[in-house]
Amino acid sequence: MLDEEVVIKAPKHASERLLIVNVALLVCASAFFFGGTSELGMGILIAAGILAPINMIVYKSVWIDAPPNVNFLYTLALFPYIVSFALMVAGLCSPAIESLIIGSNTYYSLITENFSPIVSATPDILIPILAELCTLSIVACALSLYFLTDSRYIIRYILILCGLFAVALALAGFLMDFIRNQNSALSIPFLGSASFSTFPDKFHWASYATIWAGAFMAMSIYTNQTFTFRHFFYSLRFVCILCAGVLLASILCTATPIQAVSALAIAGVGFAFLAVDTLPTISNLNRHYTQRSWKPFKKRFIRGGTPMYAYTVLSLICLVSAGMMFADSYADPEERLLVNSKDPYSMNLAQRESLVVNGMNLIKDRYLFGWGTSSYTALTAFMQDSDFGDDPWLSPKSDLLQKIIENGIAGLVLHMLTPLMFLLLWLFRRRFSLPGTLMLLTVLCVAATGIIDFPFQSPAVMLGIWVLMMSAFRWDNAKVV
Repeated sequence: MLDEEVVIKAPKHASERLLIVNVALLVCASAFFFGGTSELGMGILIAAGILAPINMIVYKSVWIDAPPNVNFLYTLALFPYIVSFALMVAGLCSPAIESLIIGSNTYYSLITENFSPIVSATPDILIPILAELCTLSIVACALSLYFLTDSRYIIRYILILCGLFAVALALAGFLMDFIRNQNSALSIPFLGSASFSTFPDKFHWASYATIWAGAFMAMSIYTNQTFTFRHFFYSLRFVCILCAGVLLASILCTATPIQAVSALAIAGVGFAFLAVDTLPTISNLNRHYTQRSWKPFKKRFIRGGTPMYAYTVLSLICLVSAGMMFADSYADPEERLLVNSKDPYSMNLAQRESLVVNGMNLIKDRYLFGWGTSSYTALTAFMQDSDFGDDPWLSPKSDLLQKIIENGIAGLVLHMLTPLMFLLLWLFRRRFSLPGTLMLLTVLCVAATGIIDFPFQSPAVMLGIWVLMMSAFRWDNAKVV
């Protein structure tokens, strides 16, 4: 490389290094601090998220080959979430909850005759502000990955780095569960009995692990295959498959039936893609055995086809297991894929149905702009049925339902606009690689559970979805460097 090329490329490399640090910091910190649900975890997300737009500005100013409209497109993709933040601020100016202080006690009441189209039913105005800033930080960080780098090597490095941290958390979770099972008196009070690793909710961990298991499977497809067992066990492909296996084991220990089925299906499709990648064609085999002749049909498919057969068997095991689990859970009237009947901390189907009914009642009055960000808990304190107890529920166990309750149809459209635009762009480009397709399939599976469950309530899960989604959209348009 010429000296002037080194000087020219140095600014971009600096921006890419900051991108790696930014994404890894947000992903690892949010997961370590209780899935981002703690105040400290959310604070780190917001603080580190500021680096993404700053990095984009610096990148455009110092990198001479940067697209001329990159900052405009970056801002345009982020604009729906800026509008969502503005709507939240407008709602705070028209509160739907009033407080009354009697003696030393503070009492709240819901204002049902507030005719303003945009309101906020949140007693503490800091909560919705932090929630919207957290979303802005997550989206800004993920979008910077798409617009700042065009190198598959950088994307792979980021995904493997973040995935390795998820594997470390999974191993720590297995150890904590083992110790807890040996002595029930040893517990972690601030995590609770339904926790796994650093995640207070097993369901959130299962979603988080599914994201990075899918990322590892996608990266194993991209990594070159070695056709000898001796070399295979020292290859990056084996490491990726092994890490995906560890995460899959943690998912099967913690997930609801629909999550377990989705994770097994993703693994099955991943192994099927690996089988396609190792088809014993002459050109494929000659990449690794230049001194041998693979023209004889029998020699090629018996000796050279061993990896393909192994991946095919693993794919069938995963897919058949997913099908059997789906059939058994759907036939069980206590599960119907939504509830793990073996988990004593899982809510039953009747409670889920009641939450949906209560949520639909909240939507009737304010279906366009909703009751305001982070208002669901306060609303249930006023309106939930007596069979749910005295404490208000934090979620209706459906991210879709909660989004419409809090932000209305307008908020739902705003939050789906940017992903849909990127999806259409990806489809029109008509370049679909196996790793990119598997990453996007993983994102769709985890995001789809938000219809019947609440993965987006964990900032770590939301960030993982956005990072993997932007990686998938960028992958097929990136350079193989």
